[in-house]
Amino acid sequence: MSVSNLELRCIPFGTVLLAEPGVPFEEIHRDLENIRALGFNTIVLYPSVSRWEGTPPGQTAFETIDRILDACAGLGLKVILELQGQVMQDADAPECFDLPEGFPKEAYRDNGFHLPRKKALVARYLQEVAAHFKGHPALLAYDVFNEIGNLSRAPETVQAFVGFLRRQYGNDISALNRAWATYFASFEGIAAMPPGYRVWSWSSVVAERDWQRFRSDDFRRQIAWWRSLIREKDQDTPLFVDVLGSDVLHNRTDDYYGVSDWDAVEESDVLGLSCYANMLAPDWWNRQAWLWPQFWRHALSVAGGRQAIISELMTPNRSLFPMEASSMTDEIRLWSYQAMFHGIRGLIYWKYRPFRRGRQASGRGLTSFDGTPNEHAHQAAEVAAFAAAHADSLAGSRPDDAGCAVLHDPEMERLYTALGVGSNDGTPS
Repeated sequence: MSVSNLELRCIPFGTVLLAEPGVPFEEIHRDLENIRALGFNTIVLYPSVSRWEGTPPGQTAFETIDRILDACAGLGLKVILELQGQVMQDADAPECFDLPEGFPKEAYRDNGFHLPRKKALVARYLQEVAAHFKGHPALLAYDVFNEIGNLSRAPETVQAFVGFLRRQYGNDISALNRAWATYFASFEGIAAMPPGYRVWSWSSVVAERDWQRFRSDDFRRQIAWWRSLIREKDQDTPLFVDVLGSDVLHNRTDDYYGVSDWDAVEESDVLGLSCYANMLAPDWWNRQAWLWPQFWRHALSVAGGRQAIISELMTPNRSLFPMEASSMTDEIRLWSYQAMFHGIRGLIYWKYRPFRRGRQASGRGLTSFDGTPNEHAHQAAEVAAFAAAHADSLAGSRPDDAGCAVLHDPEMERLYTALGVGSNDGTPS
């Protein structure tokens, strides 16, 4: 098998580059030249619009993003455009369009997918981006949503849940009542009940299980809708979503997630994977290195034959405000080689430069604060050279599983959550 048979037609190896206001383009171009000199062939670019250049600021604009993609084409770099899941005001810019009025008061992680104005903003944004960049020689793929999660208890989401129940129970409220041990007169009566259906758990755990089923199915439907929007403008560019950690290691019914990886990948051409050491365990540095392949092997299982790439591999978090002291590692070379040897066909580091602003200022990155590549960058460059030299062999490689497998059923995880296995508050251990 050669790289030409992969969904992306290459093994992307590179880093995330953030486009930010106030950075001279000469500096950005110098970063791109240094990225290419490291032997990288790809950047993940966020955001895909430069709203700070809009008139007024917040409107759709592409000037800086256009210049970056054009420079990448000249340097032989490919670009994955990341569309959602990072800093949301840089994507669909809800505050620019007065969306916060009437928006659910929960954290923005309550993503409001079913709020009509939010849906309209996302649809407009995705189609503007796809129409603008379709056919660009540097464009490799769209990462439609980074680190997927579906936490929403907004009334519109509950209405979508009612629709899900109608489909599941064949629009027969009696069938639902038998399963839930409830006495609803109609499906619409469910909309008056706040989510948290373990209230009936002494009689039945099916209500909470159905809520967890819905959350995952609902996000899969969102991906399908986003895909259809993009495909109206761009029929060819591969698109995918990125998952954080893995189903095997993390409870996907937790509020942060709400989506099984197996559901999410159904509408993806490729599987993206975010990997951070502190997701192995709080004391990850005391754990053995062989734990990391649980990330890689899980991704291959979920991908189901599709190309699986690491769309974020952690770089050290030595920020001015150390919020995540456990997310520090110097083992960039080890994790990178290990991922490649276990069948991962692409690797992107989070990220190229340390943060210039925000809560992680001066943290992360493969460079010093002035943009000079550091020791971690040189470790990554060694693996990039290896990946380029052996691309066809890596594209066709399969890890030896020695006849062993880890069995995981997302449906059982939902059932355990409904039962409240692991703690008194219903959170599985």
